[in-house]
Amino acid sequence: MEDHTVYRELSPDTGDVCDSFMQCRYFKDSNILPRRKFDITCFENSYARDFVKYAAEQFGRDHQEIAKWLSGSDLKKVALFGCPSVANTTVFPAKRLCAYFRIQEVDYATNVP
Repeated sequence: MEDHTVYRELSPDTGDVCDSFMQCRYFKDSNILPRRKFDITCFENSYARDFVKYAAEQFGRDHQEIAKWLSGSDLKKVALFGCPSVANTTVFPAKRLCAYFRIQEVDYATNVP
């Protein structure tokens, strides 16, 4: 049996985002919150973390007008953050942002550009 535990805590900011997703009902179809109450300890496995990514993508699709509010410097900060996923749906937009801002991509496994 594989160990799907993630050994890194969620940051307080990520916890706040997850709480907001809970309040906006983005976790309504999930089984990661056993009592339908927000509990930060429920996000200690890879399945729950993947559901957070799914909820963030849904939020982005539902609120595309937010991108209009971001300045160029804010978008550059997002690009500098990097891409935490290997899914094509997130990697390609991240690569486009890096190319647009001429940011050297880094292999996060080896920390080599």
